Amino acid sequence: MFIQVVQAKTTDKAGVKEMWDRWNREVKPTATGYLGATGGVTENGDLLVIARFESAEAAERNNSIPEQQQWYSEFEKYIEGEPSFTNYTNVELDNDGGSDDAGFVQVIRVKGGDPEAFKALDEEMAPKMRGLRPDVIGSVTGYEGGDVTSVIYFTSQEEARKNESNPEFQELSKRYMELTGESTFYDLTDPWLESA
Repeated sequence: MFIQVVQAKTTDKAGVKEMWDRWNREVKPTATGYLGATGGVTENGDLLVIARFESAEAAERNNSIPEQQQWYSEFEKYIEGEPSFTNYTNVELDNDGGSDDAGFVQVIRVKGGDPEAFKALDEEMAPKMRGLRPDVIGSVTGYEGGDVTSVIYFTSQEEARKNESNPEFQELSKRYMELTGESTFYDLTDPWLESA
């Protein structure tokens, strides 16, 4: 699997959501190798879209089709400045990845961490986390160079906040934080979820 993370600032959440819906209506039928996407806008106006493809080649093919290019030229009107694009070819799924049933999604972006150590800890902790965090439906994590982006899918924000205060979970969280460089958390309280 390949994921592309698009991040930008917007002051027009409704406009961006309409462009999301338009992409699914007009561009998705022509996209090949597309697996789905997760998106949303935080309270601070951070737009995040995590698109999943079978491969980097499939994503590149999609970027070059006329329908995608036309859509993107209109989409740019709803964001401020240039968006950032981060590509991940090293992708791990937990619990089969994300779920379109999630009521809350948190995106954690790490710069300058140790991706291999982070990945090893993920594998070690996954069985414990399932017991401690029944609110976590699944996750998709991309590792590339010194960057890690983890997209975590929860049953609801209320359940997530309740279970994150568990002392045993707090102890595990400390181990994660020791491995990370600069971490930024983005809460998508009204996530847009779509699978091919």
